[in-house]
Amino acid sequence: MELYESLQSAKGVLVEDIVFPRSWNHLKGEYVALVTGKDDKFGLRRDFISSRKNLTSSRLNADLVLNVNLKDLPVGTILEVKDGSHKNLSQKIYRKDSDGWKKIAVREGKSAYFGGGWMKEWKFF
Repeated sequence: MELYESLQSAKGVLVEDIVFPRSWNHLKGEYVALVTGKDDKFGLRRDFISSRKNLTSSRLNADLVLNVNLKDLPVGTILEVKDGSHKNLSQKIYRKDSDGWKKIAVREGKSAYFGGGWMKEWKFF
């Protein structure tokens, strides 16, 4: 089964709150995005809903700001959050169901700073 179809059909685990990255670093590349479909080249098609503010003079760090209110998103919305430390990057995918947000998939890896750039396989809930 393709990743996008798996995200739509996974049972998931209900979560009380979604933790968002507050800062962006060029090596970790944190973001928050809506998953809007599948893409043959990259796997998932994303619509980024976070933006970088207060970019440092080196242009390597910034504050990360969420541009939408999650309460306004319709049931069925799939949200991807990439965050973590250099040693433990994580991508988490959530889906908004009628009973709330559910964590449906996670994968982890390391940033390029620690020789990473690789993410393990997706773990579904």
